[in-house]
Amino acid sequence: MRRSEVVTYGARPEPTVFFEDDFISYSTSATVDLATWFGTVGGTSDTITCIDSGTGGKLQLLTGTVDNDECSAQVNGESFKLAAGKRLKFQTLNLNANGNTLISQVGVFLGLSISSTTTMGADAIKIAGMTDFVGFLWDGTDLFAVAGKNATATAWTASTSISKIDTGLALVDATDIDLSFEYDGADTIRWYADGVLVATLTDAGTKTLIPDDEDLTPTIGAISLTGAAQTVTLDYISVEMDR
Repeated sequence: MRRSEVVTYGARPEPTVFFEDDFISYSTSATVDLATWFGTVGGTSDTITCIDSGTGGKLQLLTGTVDNDECSAQVNGESFKLAAGKRLKFQTLNLNANGNTLISQVGVFLGLSISSTTTMGADAIKIAGMTDFVGFLWDGTDLFAVAGKNATATAWTASTSISKIDTGLALVDATDIDLSFEYDGADTIRWYADGVLVATLTDAGTKTLIPDDEDLTPTIGAISLTGAAQTVTLDYISVEMDR
């Protein structure tokens, strides 16, 4: 199991809340709370499926053939919270080599958010129904570390309620990347790519950027940026939080 070191003390692990999906199968429903995942497939030909020949389990999101066609999935139940004294780690492996060969033509969100049937919005620049979130945003050009609390804006723009940090990285065709972030249980979130620190947000005092007042759930989303069907493939997703 990919248990996070941030919730382990010596040889005795502290009690944690842990979710992991290796996508050996994909239990989903278009109706809330009837399966592990709640899938939203609203485009012309969008699909979310497990790859039949994916050793170890692989999940593939296929966008539709119209610009801004989007598909997304969220774990049913908002079971995680960036609360005081509760450390948390999120991790996923984005398999570009086994999925998209034109990564510049698709937008992606990977992380935690409140329940919402729309995760990206037009051209991967709008928040739509996501008011509280933390994770990674790929807009077809740049990879950002993002967080938001009670955000009502209609764009992924840094503001008093949204943090958007350019990691200086870009997703590359046919190149896998391991993405993770950690919340220290106090006031700081750190984002990592392939184990290397790429962004840090410290939001001390009365928090306006770290979404500490809402329960969140694992969320993945993909959107076509060109009107051509594009795929995004994940190997696994895991979240662990102090109980």
